[in-house]
Amino acid sequence: MVQYKNYFNLHEEFAFNSNMLSLYIHKRAAFDYEKEMRALLMSPVGETHSLSNVAVNIDFEQLVESIRVRPGTPDWERRTTETLIGKYGLGMKVAPSEIDVEPMF
Repeated sequence: MVQYKNYFNLHEEFAFNSNMLSLYIHKRAAFDYEKEMRALLMSPVGETHSLSNVAVNIDFEQLVESIRVRPGTPDWERRTTETLIGKYGLGMKVAPSEIDVEPMF
């Protein structure tokens, strides 16, 4: 699961130490509503693999309930994403970034 951090307090709360995965498992606290999960594929030290040689079976409909597009995504790009989801028979919905939603007040 992604950990959401307040980057203003990094020096107090969190430090990028020798854990190289820190760059991949943290996001700004503003994105906390996403509840994102990331999968990382790692090879043992000294072994190299091309991503085209790694097969991972995933049931996307069970794993992903919605796709949230990045802030500022144009409508045509969101519609294209929806079209591709339909083309491949996937049932998840496409939602705008919460940052793009107009505030109620």
